[in-house]
Amino acid sequence: MASHLNKKTLPDEQRHQEVELEEKYQSYQDFDHNNIRLRELAFFGQIAIFSIFTVLTAFVLLSFSVEPYLAFPIAMLVATALTSIVYQIIITFLKK
Repeated sequence: MASHLNKKTLPDEQRHQEVELEEKYQSYQDFDHNNIRLRELAFFGQIAIFSIFTVLTAFVLLSFSVEPYLAFPIAMLVATALTSIVYQIIITFLKK
């Protein structure tokens, strides 16, 4: 074991070790905080739009005397579809 410690590294082996060390580390890349905030805002906007569509659809269905146990699941499905459509329209306009 002592002979292994006293062994001198050859230039080729040293270069190989340096290359291995360089490959293990990457430079720090800062997050795009504006993009993260925009995504969070879009997420909470989707929740708000879904909630509004759910309430309005449930109100319309209940005013037409649809049973509540049918009106609320239908309202949630319709609100999900409308939220998806609105989100796709917004994305289409933002890409232009």
